[in-house]
Amino acid sequence: MNIVAIAQSDQVKTTVKKVADDLQNSKVSVLDGRLAEAMEKSASWQRADVIIVEMHLNQETDRAAFTDLVRKARGSVIVTADDAKVEDVRWLMRNDVSDFLPHPLSEAELANSLTSVAKQSSDAGGTEHAHAVILAVLAASKGLGAATVACQTAIRVREQAAKTDSVCLVDLDFQFGKVSTHLDVEGRLDIAEISNAPSRLDESFLSSLVVKHPSKIDVLAPIERLSLWENVTSEAVCRLMEIVAHAYDYVIVNMPPYWASWTSEILRGVDAVNIVFQVNVESIRHTRLLIDTIFENGGGQVPMFLHANRFKKKFLWFGVNMKDVEKALGREISFYVPDNPTIVTDSINRGVPLKEVKPGSDVEKAISDAADEILASIRQGRGAVAA
Repeated sequence: MNIVAIAQSDQVKTTVKKVADDLQNSKVSVLDGRLAEAMEKSASWQRADVIIVEMHLNQETDRAAFTDLVRKARGSVIVTADDAKVEDVRWLMRNDVSDFLPHPLSEAELANSLTSVAKQSSDAGGTEHAHAVILAVLAASKGLGAATVACQTAIRVREQAAKTDSVCLVDLDFQFGKVSTHLDVEGRLDIAEISNAPSRLDESFLSSLVVKHPSKIDVLAPIERLSLWENVTSEAVCRLMEIVAHAYDYVIVNMPPYWASWTSEILRGVDAVNIVFQVNVESIRHTRLLIDTIFENGGGQVPMFLHANRFKKKFLWFGVNMKDVEKALGREISFYVPDNPTIVTDSINRGVPLKEVKPGSDVEKAISDAADEILASIRQGRGAVAA
């Protein structure tokens, strides 16, 4: 367990080091100084499993810095302070704090808190992560354009995110993944090898598997070799997503167009699901089955968006009633992406983003607008939880 403490008092620093030294499989580093100053000096807290924060709850500068820390941190947060009132503790809880410990910091209380945080992390189902933004893109069958949507979504997220934020596009279609072809990058991920020893996978190993794309996103794609499903374990896939979620600010996942043993675990841990389909009877039926399966496997609480791809206006001329389509799906359609086979096919054949074929095309704009709306919805949802 990687522990980072941001502290000013010698008592807190000494207690943290003493308790961390007594814990198995843990390492600790201490950032000295006021919260805002320490956060600027080092970004190590952003990669920590647990952050112990000593702060002054009656000072607005500390509160503002703490809000920023919670938004960017990937690990659990434990706060210690000597001036906490009941309303202060409530404010901390609303900001997703794992625990509050009063001054002077007790070794026993801190040890219990760290043990509890570690247990909660190991017991958590799926790959849920408190702060990394994870968006899954999937379709109920092959050939519906999900990979194109995933690639353009990742590129759009990179364009709109802060310069310091990191974005990774992950292709979990280990048999027929198209991301590497769409973006003309090398697939380096051998999931069968990882399944043999999932514990080997860490951020250092992950860095050797990703490829830097000119759009400034990182791409994690499978090698061009068929992987038998029986050789792909849930433990390996969930471990992979756990490491990716800790290493990046935004993760876009291209899911396989079939239900795997680990699909439900992955979907329960994402911030939103973007389901790509086409307006035809077969696709609508398969998509409804996919939606029902997600609900049956505990994914009903995850925000879900329906993405009508390759939509043609002539559908309306031929009497297709979109209200009937929505009724068959059991949900409203969130986005419509126009059919533009010339641009999309050229993009795939050349292995370049849509904007390099024709900047500002209708299909690029539609997918980008959808990505913007989904991210805005995720941010709004997180803000509601913290409010």
